[in-house]
Amino acid sequence: MGVTVRQKQPGKGNPWWVFINYKGRRKAKKIGDKKTAEAVAGKIREKLKLGELKIEDDHKCPLFKDYADPLLSKII
Repeated sequence: MGVTVRQKQPGKGNPWWVFINYKGRRKAKKIGDKKTAEAVAGKIREKLKLGELKIEDDHKCPLFKDYADPLLSKII
């Protein structure tokens, strides 16, 4: 389990991000300033410890078969 706070591109004026790595799932959220990002990261750590936070896949990638079958049926 890991929750880190950092900037993607270090430098003044760039936003701060919270990176979550939990059971092989990764998620990144742009927060803004460092103080707020640290507070959000603390809350996320607590929810992960209690098992209240679930990291879901936002994008379900279709299988090649599901994509290709309709195309092949039109050709054949």
